[in-house]
Amino acid sequence: MEFLDVAETIDFDLVENYHQVRVVELSPAVTQKRLILSQIKSYIDVAVAWSASTVTLQNNWINFNETIFGSLLLRKMGSFVVFEGVVKNGTANANIALIDDDTFWPSHKRVCTVDTDSGAKRVDVFPTGEIRYYGANTAYVSLHLSYFL
Repeated sequence: MEFLDVAETIDFDLVENYHQVRVVELSPAVTQKRLILSQIKSYIDVAVAWSASTVTLQNNWINFNETIFGSLLLRKMGSFVVFEGVVKNGTANANIALIDDDTFWPSHKRVCTVDTDSGAKRVDVFPTGEIRYYGANTAYVSLHLSYFL
């Protein structure tokens, strides 16, 4: 196999923002792997802005331990949404929260699996911004989930 010391520039769409990434095919004679990795990493580490939204807890749900886990956090980059946090003491089979910013609402219902002290349970995120828990009362519900809009 012949290796070439060439580089080409490729445009790609990182959600909504276009960036340029330099792809380099290096010969086996190049032995400074750490240098190569740091060069590649510098091309990948593109500053992409995340936006954040708040949620309104419902049905007696509260943050589990804000000192350790913080309060519920909802972030978005383009059409990718990440939800993080741990809640407790809420009503079984009811809404946990309502996402305040409608730009974070999915285009259709998203079915997610979450961890609780009694095992895996289901949480749905609705196009109306509702986050609904399906399961019995638990000591905690870990809301570490992600979805595309």
